[in-house]
Amino acid sequence: MSVDATRCTRCHAIFFPVKGDADCPSCGERLTGWYHTRDGKPSGPVTAKELKGLAANGRLAPTDLVRRGADAKWIVAKKVRGLFPEPAAPAAPPQPPSCVAGAGRIESRHEARAEAQVVPDPARCVQCGICSYNCPMEIDVRAHAHRGIPIHDSHCLTCSECVKRCPRGVLSFERIPLFTL
Repeated sequence: MSVDATRCTRCHAIFFPVKGDADCPSCGERLTGWYHTRDGKPSGPVTAKELKGLAANGRLAPTDLVRRGADAKWIVAKKVRGLFPEPAAPAAPPQPPSCVAGAGRIESRHEARAEAQVVPDPARCVQCGICSYNCPMEIDVRAHAHRGIPIHDSHCLTCSECVKRCPRGVLSFERIPLFTL
């Protein structure tokens, strides 16, 4: 195990701290703060604010090593929480398509399965068959689209594969009135 030389922040004496000994042998200053590698050479101590500034300016890379205090273990800088910007949150999963009937938006797949059906627009259908090809239940969606008939097949999972894969946007979800008054 190699020990890196460090410089006292008060008297600027250079010395090799021994594990557990975090005081400057010249002036007794307690060594606190962050140490980091720059071009493979150790540097520091710096304050947390200065370390964050180095990261923001690109002078500290996420792959560089850092440690807190003179006797801590070196760790990869990207593991220090808050030192680098957090990666962007993953995109939200796509929502089911809007309803054609205008009765509101279907908010979840569970709601779509319970309250919706696939409705075609026959004027836009070119009979390519991509919808039927992508149906996991092997329903002839193309025939329904050609005739303009909503899919009432009890095997339809309302998985939206046919709706997503249609290149012309022929298919959409429409609410089924569950209860009539």
